[in-house]
Amino acid sequence: MRKGGKKHVLIVDDEQHFRFGVSVALRKAGYITTEAGNGREALRILRSGGKGFDLVMVNLHMPIMNGMELIEEMSRSKIKIPVLAVSGLMEVPLKDKKVNLLYKPFGPEELVKNVEAVIRRSGRSRLR
Repeated sequence: MRKGGKKHVLIVDDEQHFRFGVSVALRKAGYITTEAGNGREALRILRSGGKGFDLVMVNLHMPIMNGMELIEEMSRSKIKIPVLAVSGLMEVPLKDKKVNLLYKPFGPEELVKNVEAVIRRSGRSRLR
C-alpha cells in the first residue's frame, strides 16, 4: 500500500486505449482509478459523489465536453479536486494557472511522478 493510503484518480479521455494504459500504470503504483470517456461523463461522476477523488486527470482535447470546459464547470460547481491536464499539443493556453499540465507522450514513471506531485501540492497526500 502507498504511503498515506490509496489515492483515487479519475481519468478522463476519449481514447479508451489511452485511459487503459494510464489506469494500468497508476494501479501498478498503488492508485485506485475510475475512467470517463468525456467531460460530461466525468462531471456526472463527480456530481454523484465524486468527493472521494484525489485527482482528476483530463485530456484537454476531446469531443462532447473538452477538458477546459470540464475544468471550468468543476470551478463553477465548486468541485475542489486537483486537476492534471494532459495535451498532445505544445501550445496550450490555460486560463486557470492553477491547472497542472502534462504533455503527451509520457511514460509510466513520468505519469506517476506528476500525479504524486500534484496530489502532494494539494495537501491530499496526508492520511485521511
